[in-house]
Amino acid sequence: YKGQDKHHHPVTIRIATSPAVNDFLEAEHQALLAMHGAADKFKDSLLPSVPRCLDSFLLTEPGKSTRRRANVLTYLPDLVSLGDVLTAYPSGIDARDMVWMWKRILGVLYRAHSVGLIHANCLADRLLLHLGNHGGIITDWSFAVKTGTQARAVVPEFLGCYPPEVREKKKVGPGTDLYMVAALMRRL
Repeated sequence: YKGQDKHHHPVTIRIATSPAVNDFLEAEHQALLAMHGAADKFKDSLLPSVPRCLDSFLLTEPGKSTRRRANVLTYLPDLVSLGDVLTAYPSGIDARDMVWMWKRILGVLYRAHSVGLIHANCLADRLLLHLGNHGGIITDWSFAVKTGTQARAVVPEFLGCYPPEVREKKKVGPGTDLYMVAALMRRL
């Protein structure tokens, strides 16, 4: 959902669909905190590449006793997903464009991997591009896990996009994300 903070700046609000998936949004919150907490390791700002989690809390709906996790993230405007690019250019794109897209996405993954995190869900709609300034962003860190652990889950309709270690419930590492992104880039 798109919302506004108290200063009327746009924000993105993600709310768990049910209490059973609160842990996914908690994982996203922790992953974003870890990456932004280590931002001093990088000479440039991490903010353009990864949303910042401004707040995370449990909310109770009126008349219900269940609580769902909500994350308030920085709003990232003027983006298109890699899925949108694949749809718009079914015959492929110019190699020069593919190179800058690939480079930006790899930069984001480098930052995550350097703090021990694996996105583990690099699907086309999670890889966002700013076509004007050639920026690359990865969203939806709710599947993120630490290197050397099992993937949290898969999106069933995209099972074939995941590498063998995810489908076989083995430990994941940086190669997990690279496998998924490389498969998407080959389609460009």
